[in-house]
Amino acid sequence: MRAGPAARPLLMDNKHYHLVRNYPAGGSVGHHFRTSPGWQRSLNIVLRSLAAVLGGYFFTYACTAALARLLPLARPDAVMVASVPSFALYTAVAVWAFAAPSAALAWLPLALALPLAAIGFWPTFFGAGL
Repeated sequence: MRAGPAARPLLMDNKHYHLVRNYPAGGSVGHHFRTSPGWQRSLNIVLRSLAAVLGGYFFTYACTAALARLLPLARPDAVMVASVPSFALYTAVAVWAFAAPSAALAWLPLALALPLAAIGFWPTFFGAGL
């Protein structure tokens, strides 16, 4: 009698071995994802997704505003030049949100955006030039 695929132990299946291998604590970046309960993993993914979308948008917007304010060009030229790297910045923040070791560190660009937003939007809110 031939044993079907369900009868084989999963650890012996070379094709899927990397999915079930037991890593020592701290031995792999993805160790937390494989060992956490389902709701914690889902919450982690939701927090990272929000950090990528909302944190990435705010960080990119603040960087673009600060760069446009600091460039020694005419206002339309400074806005155009500052807008060019915004696509790469947003992509980098989105990648960082999922590559960060923890969900808390995924929100780091949002903390870095606060001083940039102060530089970029100071004259708008307080009516004074830099």
